[in-house]
Amino acid sequence: MVSTNSVSAFIQQVMTGESTQHHETIFWSKGKEDEWAVRRGDWKLHWTKGNLELVSLADDPSEQKNVAAGHFAKVQELSNAYDQWIAKMVDPITGGQKRVDSFKPADTNPTPEKKELTERELKREQIRAEREKQREAEKKTKNQS
Repeated sequence: MVSTNSVSAFIQQVMTGESTQHHETIFWSKGKEDEWAVRRGDWKLHWTKGNLELVSLADDPSEQKNVAAGHFAKVQELSNAYDQWIAKMVDPITGGQKRVDSFKPADTNPTPEKKELTERELKREQIRAEREKQREAEKKTKNQS
């Protein structure tokens, strides 16, 4: 078992740049809640209930601008990395799924041959997700009234 002190020391070394021994890519998933993220270098891809966001942490550390439409290749790269990672994970002990049915990575295609989305298609998907998010927010506001 690793002591708490050694873990704290390691985290401090990574945060201060003293250590170069850390993961190149970090994955995070809340499968049954339809949310996941991938962080690689200065890039973070975040999927939340149908909304896909890509941010450049070097240019936007407060994560305010979604640049997915302009960086299709990076979206593909990080989405594929997530697919490979989640495929290796065992099913949750709670009996749930690793992902929910609404998960649709950027490269999903019902045919065996994968089709890459064009920038225009990616932008359309983003707009649809934003509209859906807006509709849900309006519905929530209406229900609170």
